[in-house]
Amino acid sequence: MAVNNNYPTPPQNPSLEASYLRKLMVSLLSAMSGKINCTGEFTVDPNENSTIIKNPLCNENSVVLPSPLTFDAGAEYTSGSFYIIPGNGMFTVYHQNIPGPVREFRYAIFG
Repeated sequence: MAVNNNYPTPPQNPSLEASYLRKLMVSLLSAMSGKINCTGEFTVDPNENSTIIKNPLCNENSVVLPSPLTFDAGAEYTSGSFYIIPGNGMFTVYHQNIPGPVREFRYAIFG
């Protein structure tokens, strides 16, 4: 599952035209207010020890910050066996191999 925030992004072709500067200003003000497009959601795979999440914003130097969305996800997150390894275009979530309860998370990628 993914989140597509569609917050404004800066225009790709810089110029000094008023429309370009307006779009740049809106994008900058949105980012300064925390409205950034580096978030998503995932559910850990039941009966598996790891889950791979593909996201082109991720690289080996990224920091991936998870936030539990369900009670079972919160228990998983604080269990001591939950960790994330970032990679190029993806990150791997290592977790307990537990059947049954849905464990959903929201995340943000930085770097």
